[in-house]
Amino acid sequence: MNRNYIKIFTSSNFGVIRGIGSTTGRTSLFGNSGYQNNVLSLSGNTYQLANYAIKQAVGRRIKPNIFVQSPGQVFENAMPSPIVSTLLSPSLWFDQAKYYYKTFGSYSMIKSKLKKLTDEKFTVKQFLEESKEKYTKLNQTMLSGNIDKDITTIYFHSVLSTQFKSQPKYIKSSWSAELNKPKAIWSRSGQIKTSLSGDTEFFAQICVEFSGTQSMSLVDTRNGTTLSEAVNVPFKDIYVFERCLSSLPSEWKICAQVTPTTANNTTN
Repeated sequence: MNRNYIKIFTSSNFGVIRGIGSTTGRTSLFGNSGYQNNVLSLSGNTYQLANYAIKQAVGRRIKPNIFVQSPGQVFENAMPSPIVSTLLSPSLWFDQAKYYYKTFGSYSMIKSKLKKLTDEKFTVKQFLEESKEKYTKLNQTMLSGNIDKDITTIYFHSVLSTQFKSQPKYIKSSWSAELNKPKAIWSRSGQIKTSLSGDTEFFAQICVEFSGTQSMSLVDTRNGTTLSEAVNVPFKDIYVFERCLSSLPSEWKICAQVTPTTANNTTN
């Protein structure tokens, strides 16, 4: 690899970034500059999140901006096996059939509960369009460090905030992507404990894969210096969205990320 490029190991999978730094190991997006903290390096599996509870009022609306949220649990710990591997391994057929049966059952549960809760008509197609908008907004705000609190759960926002620091006002960040059609990998529904006293709420979670090519840059507007940039870099991100189906207000929020290095390939 040319020394003018650095290989980034990040959850956003920026891939090869033009900049300054080493070409080995887990390196900074900005080499030895003062901006190295703004690299998303969520190591390990996001399913192994800290097991703590956020105190929330349950089952009723308190304020228009208070959402009942999970404290970080993710329902599903496994990715489906590639279709070719499944077809060639009869021993996997039952497990994979059960895996997808849970997904379709969860979709039916989401439709039923949302219809009763908000009179909303749920469709996977509409959800994927909404998830695409939230994913785009998340990436656009992560570089600046001003992560949008409205599109993430409280817990996941706190995770991201430890990885991304607010940039000075003179640093201009930009992110854009040519996205392929998002793919829903799995859906699960069930009860999650939301308070230390043992109160539970009914949640739905949908895991979505985003892929395509992305471009990003950080520019020092004081002198026009480009601190870092990437152009048309292939990527794949996997995020989990959740929504409370038993309390109002109710809205899909990003609650976790699965790094491509810890997830099985689901698209082969």
